[in-house]
Amino acid sequence: MNDSKISMRYAKALYLAAADLKAEDAIRTDMETILELMAGVPEFNVFLSNPVMASAVKLDILKNVLYDKIHELSQQFLSLIINSKRESFLKIMALNYVKLYLERKGIKHAEITTVYPLEKQTIAQLQQTLGTYLNSDVEISEKTNAKLIGGFVLKVDDLQFDASVASKLAQIKQNLIIK
Repeated sequence: MNDSKISMRYAKALYLAAADLKAEDAIRTDMETILELMAGVPEFNVFLSNPVMASAVKLDILKNVLYDKIHELSQQFLSLIINSKRESFLKIMALNYVKLYLERKGIKHAEITTVYPLEKQTIAQLQQTLGTYLNSDVEISEKTNAKLIGGFVLKVDDLQFDASVASKLAQIKQNLIIK
């Protein structure tokens, strides 16, 4: 079975269990915490993917470090993943859970990339405008990238609107080369 099918099945099962307990929001927060931990602490990934370390040892460490911060269902889910030797899929499972959560709640996720962080008022206006345009609730995550030079790049689902100075310069350069 391929990785994406495994990950999606676990994510769906977790979502259904969370829905039964009315804990979808708490589990989403837990999955985002795990994703942040995986992105911010490379040692955590090494720890999870260590094939020599026994599952019981991994569980003990997780109980000491993480379990007091997450919902009981997330604790059970992590125990299941580790005991099933599926910890290498945890990141994809967590991403799939968040994706399912947003889909089921009718929330669109937008990502805006700018050279400098945007003011909260600007983000709120963008969120309101996108919500009206998409006829949906919208969550916005923000990134910065100095290589854009100016402007912004907005991604919503599979769509991307690139209004950056860097892309405009690249287009001008391409047009000059062609002519």
